[in-house]
Formats: sequence, structure tokens, C-alpha cells
Amino acid sequence: WESLKDKAGDRRVKALVGVLSMHPTCRNLLQIGGPHDASLELYRSLGLKAWVCHHIGSLSQVDAGSMDAVFLWNSLERVPVPENLTALAREKLRPGGVLMACVPAGPSTRGLGMPEAPQVRLRAFSVDSFRQAMGTVRLPRVLEGGSADAGEFFLEVPIPSASTRPHLVAVVCLGSPEPWGPESLGKG
Repeated sequence: WESLKDKAGDRRVKALVGVLSMHPTCRNLLQIGGPHDASLELYRSLGLKAWVCHHIGSLSQVDAGSMDAVFLWNSLERVPVPENLTALAREKLRPGGVLMACVPAGPSTRGLGMPEAPQVRLRAFSVDSFRQAMGTVRLPRVLEGGSADAGEFFLEVPIPSASTRPHLVAVVCLGSPEPWGPESLGKG
């Protein structure tokens, strides 16, 4: 992993290889957006089965729960509702998989265009808007340089495995100003 990580010049590839090296059980990966042939060559050299999709419609060919990892390569900024693409990517992941994304860090004037133009960014992201689109509270890493004035954000979100607990556990905090307790289960 390390020698390939050092040879890879692209900062997104370095971040991706770093995450994959921490998930040795990852055997197959779905990439949405980004380069096609170079990505497949990289994934093969890592011993992964990989699929690259450039159109949301082609995601219907990928079975739900069949992927160990999904990488949204500069694709969230190109769709009208990023949360919908994130939800679709999560559907493709198996429990215990990892969702990764790379997006331009805003604000930026480079590459922005009207929504009708193909292959153009519709938005750049702040830390909070990226976290919201990914459905997590984790903080993204900043990758310096790239297509945006402020660099790019990279974020990984591990998908929890199914619980082995037979019952839900509640923590009751008496006198707390927040609604903790059994009634708050599943709300955060």
C-alpha cells in the first residue's frame, strides 16, 4: 500500500489509498464520477474489483448491499440534490463498508457554470454543507490545491455493521436540557 500511495501523484488518490489501507476486508469498490481507465488500473493494482459509473442511471445495475466501498469522486457538486446521490451510494454498501467522497472546498469561481452545462460544477462546499450532504458529523480532511481555490475536502464515513445486541440500550440523563432517554432512541 505505502509504495503505491507514494507513487500516486493525485492527492485524492493518496487519500483514497490511505483509507483503503485501513480497510483490509475491502474487496470491491464502486466509484461514481472521476477518471475511468486510470481508476480501474489503480484498483486492479490494489487487488480490488472495481466499477466506475458516470451516470446516475447506470447505478441501477449495481445490487444493493453489494459493495465494500463507494467513492464519490467530485460528483456531489454536479448533481442538483447531493443528499439523494449520497443516499443512493449508501444503498450500494454492505454493512461494515465505507462511503468516501471528495468535493471542491468553496468558495470558488473556477469551473462554476449554469445548471444546463454538462460536466460543470453546480456548487462548492463548506465543511458543514459537505457533512450534511454526507449525513455525518465527521470532519473532512482538506486536500490542498486542485480545481477549487481553497482545495478539496475528503471525507470517509464508515457504515456500521448490524448490531449484535438483542435489545436497544437507552441512557437516561435526569435534569438534562436535551431529550435523552428511551424516547430519543433512533433520533441521533
